[in-house]
Amino acid sequence: MQIRKLRFCAFRNLEEATLEFDSRLNVFVGLNGQGKTNLIEAIHLASTLKTFKSGITNSDLVAWGQNSALLQADFEQDGPLPVEVIITNQGKKARVAGKVMKDAAELGKSLATVTFIPDDLQLVQGSPQRRRRALDRFCFGLNPRYAHVYRRYAHALGHRNQLLKQPHSNPEALAAFDETLVLTGVELVRMRQSAASLWADIFRAHLFALVGDAFDAQMQYHAQVFSEEDIHQAPVDWMHEFFRQRLAQKRNEEQRRRTSLIGPHLDDILFDFAGRSARRLVSQGQARAMVLALKMAEVEIIEQQRQCPPILMLDDVISELDREKASNLLKHVQSLGAQTFITTTELTPLLSSMTGRCYQLDRGQVRAEFSLATPQEPS
Repeated sequence: MQIRKLRFCAFRNLEEATLEFDSRLNVFVGLNGQGKTNLIEAIHLASTLKTFKSGITNSDLVAWGQNSALLQADFEQDGPLPVEVIITNQGKKARVAGKVMKDAAELGKSLATVTFIPDDLQLVQGSPQRRRRALDRFCFGLNPRYAHVYRRYAHALGHRNQLLKQPHSNPEALAAFDETLVLTGVELVRMRQSAASLWADIFRAHLFALVGDAFDAQMQYHAQVFSEEDIHQAPVDWMHEFFRQRLAQKRNEEQRRRTSLIGPHLDDILFDFAGRSARRLVSQGQARAMVLALKMAEVEIIEQQRQCPPILMLDDVISELDREKASNLLKHVQSLGAQTFITTTELTPLLSSMTGRCYQLDRGQVRAEFSLATPQEPS
């Protein structure tokens, strides 16, 4: 799973260009604000039809003064897979191998990406909503059906909340959405538990590879409605009925507070550090190592499931690591075999010694493009 070539036109601050990429390592170098992250975002959008940034509108993706932006990417996944995305204020239109793609989940059956951005540090120390989004993205990459189930659940939840906001909500109307909430909610929980259990085991192995025995941490999926034992052992019919009962028990409180108070939209991932909650204990450096271990584990799991690694993108990660940790990370990334994109403000000797390709950006333009050196640094 690789991207061979990318053409972009009127995307963000990037000047129109066509870039060909190395099959293993690609480094984008430049000062802050020159377009490095925008290049990563363009690759991510071409492969998922979504941006990895929150609160971004379609107009934000189009260069100032332009009516539309264009991305054309040549992917390789069991043969050539060309993707074209046109972005306007009204939305995105995508063609994959010449055919109109209306559902991003369909593209997810062919392509998968894993992305680290500085904002991901909040996965450990931030809100449950961030961790749910990370788990959902992981599940999307692991199981294409997840997107379909998730959308049905979100649709029912949205309509249910609209009804609850009315001064006198109709019980029969609520009941109609309750059933969809129950059926899709149980399926979501079971898929999340399965994915999170796999993720947790491999996360610890990758954390050890990055930091050795400096510290240890564990992660666990926490479902609001069901216990871990329920999810593993209870029959599906029992879980449906139990969910219905919990909804009935919360009905009066939900009508009073005018929002849905039960369901997987309130689930979380818990991180345990030295026997206590990691959220308040870990340092920034430890949080960074934990998030990177999560990303590396995600790459390995997707490769196991799909028989090929996803595209890996690491935005501004090297600058915050000391030489030893940066070396450990880069060696670990190389061992995964994924096509990797890294952004950095400086081409360090460590990066220069690696095999791959470098692109220097200045004010949205790729000013230079050259191969990285092949000799290894002396130890």
